Amino acid sequence: MKYCNKIARLYRHLMAIGVLAWLPVLAFGQALSTPPEQCSVLTTIRPLTLLVRPLVADLCEVRELLPPSQDPHHFSLTFAQRRLLDDADMVVAVGPGLEGALTRVLARRDPRTVVIWQPEMGADSGHVHTSADPHIWLDPIEAMAFADRITGKLALLMPDQAAKIEQRRKALEASVKGLDQSLKSRLSGFSGQRYIADHQAYGRFSDRYGLVAAGYVNDAGGVSHGARTFARLSAVEGGACVIVERAPGSPQAQRLAERLHLRVVVIDPLGAGIDPDQGYVLFIDQIARGFERCLSGR
Repeated sequence: MKYCNKIARLYRHLMAIGVLAWLPVLAFGQALSTPPEQCSVLTTIRPLTLLVRPLVADLCEVRELLPPSQDPHHFSLTFAQRRLLDDADMVVAVGPGLEGALTRVLARRDPRTVVIWQPEMGADSGHVHTSADPHIWLDPIEAMAFADRITGKLALLMPDQAAKIEQRRKALEASVKGLDQSLKSRLSGFSGQRYIADHQAYGRFSDRYGLVAAGYVNDAGGVSHGARTFARLSAVEGGACVIVERAPGSPQAQRLAERLHLRVVVIDPLGAGIDPDQGYVLFIDQIARGFERCLSGR
């Protein structure tokens, strides 16, 4: 019996040694099978997501600070949004002309982890300016210049992936330039027609493609221009339509449309109806289609 107990103890000892010997191998195998942790890029609004996502697709998780339904001109950060900012490896924003609530928050970050479209308006220069129209993403050529800057910052964040990100930027730029040429042709016939807009958000797109606004009910910051402007717009002749971001538009825009017998056309500059995977090209194409509906009367 004692002999059998000795044999059992020896067997257990050998088994323990064998298991311990395999532990480093198992741990090494587990380390190889665990994917590397993805970086996190936080964009402030959907149009920036549409620019960033094709650059980092499988390399970074891209999150949005503000849902498309939230006005970037006027918001206060929630606790959850502050957490998103704290957790992000990189933040991509337009600047104080749009997201004024972020000025101080972004100024506290390492500049290498922030890409601001209009840095001259923010903490980089030590003072803040307001822009007449911060909706710069509606100009496709300006958007590609910003994509170039984003690519440079991403290369610092992920130097091993710099070549891949640059290749993707070039592919995006080629697609956008192709659309730009197409839009110049599609919209050239509307150069003499005018539209009225609820919000002064479309100037960048209009300037790029030779479109003319008769006026805006609210300024670029979403503040009403007042009774004098409303009276002037009420006397506009030959307008094609009233553009609003979301139906039915502000009460002033509705009254203008009724008084001037103009159609109301929805053109959303924040891309609420665009899935993040659908891309910037589709977003700009939909903006153009909205103007075609407005100016053609279809």
